Amino acid sequence: MKEQPDELTIRRAQRGEENAVELVLTACEGPVYRVCLSMLHSKEDALDVCQEALLKIYRSLGRFRFQSAFFSWVYRIAINACLDHLRKTKGKRQWEETIYQPRHEGLVAPEPDPFTAALKQDDAARVRRALDQLTEEHRAVLILLEYEGLSYEEIAKVLKISTGTVKSRIHRARRALMDFLREEPF
Repeated sequence: MKEQPDELTIRRAQRGEENAVELVLTACEGPVYRVCLSMLHSKEDALDVCQEALLKIYRSLGRFRFQSAFFSWVYRIAINACLDHLRKTKGKRQWEETIYQPRHEGLVAPEPDPFTAALKQDDAARVRRALDQLTEEHRAVLILLEYEGLSYEEIAKVLKISTGTVKSRIHRARRALMDFLREEPF
């Protein structure tokens, strides 16, 4: 996750200072795109929804009140934009054949042999199909935990639910994910 902009930069952006707005939106771009890609599974949809979310962030900057972490507020906007998109496109989503690049993005690993690469691609596709079977609520908590590295408390703030509810949803989501993966043939 990019470093969160400091309060002074955010306040300057709220006053409309161009360079501060640019710094804030640049800091938001990567995390917002990752959340969108994780929830929508399509690069094109993720880019579109990411742009919508960034526009909402820009337009709403003046309403951010520093009562929570800035990125909790940003993630809430991104997730809402994704949920709006999913509601509009009910069932029309298609998985894109890409492998997730969670938090480890940018690390260079040795090139695997073709067999290992194929297995990893198969595993990634199975996990994507399994994630698609989850409810939006369960998918959101898993994405924020596993792909964005948020704590239970941070997830609770982003989703405006209790920490207990976060724990419960994560437990249920993992159980549903495992059940699906056990049932789906290799």
